[in-house]
Amino acid sequence: MSEPVASQIAEQAANLNPVGDAPTPAQLGAQAVAAGAVAGEVDTAALLRKMQVQQAQIDQLMQGQRDAAKPEVVKYAEAVAGHVQALAAANPVIDANPDQTYEPGKRLAAKIVAAANQAADTPDAAHVDVLHRLLDDMRRWVGRHSAAHPGHDYSTLGSVVEDTHDAANRLG
Repeated sequence: MSEPVASQIAEQAANLNPVGDAPTPAQLGAQAVAAGAVAGEVDTAALLRKMQVQQAQIDQLMQGQRDAAKPEVVKYAEAVAGHVQALAAANPVIDANPDQTYEPGKRLAAKIVAAANQAADTPDAAHVDVLHRLLDDMRRWVGRHSAAHPGHDYSTLGSVVEDTHDAANRLG
């Protein structure tokens, strides 16, 4: 392999992380050189960008498959957490107020996600009961927060909490 080609391949190889049995960038470069490529014919930076875009698309598809395989109760629990995060982001003044912050709701939502995962993995009465108690706490938090801020819509969050409760009921 010529020195310019080898240095160009080594430079680009530092930016790639092969997955599984995929050839390393150096192996790909060596194959290109063996096929007669010279450094002037291969735009390694453009090739790297294209490979990174393709890897991002693959990662996105794989994440979609993982999300689709999640139990219903986990999807709903994650939606609860997402709604609390969205409310906090949409209302930064309220979130910054130490007396009305969304932090307790965010912490509670994180506990709900963890409990939903646990209940989905082991759907016995004890795990489902823990999830129900946390969801009841979230109902109370939503009620208090919505009463303190009547101009803000908490109905979607309340509905998703109910949907999560229903999905938990179906576990056991």
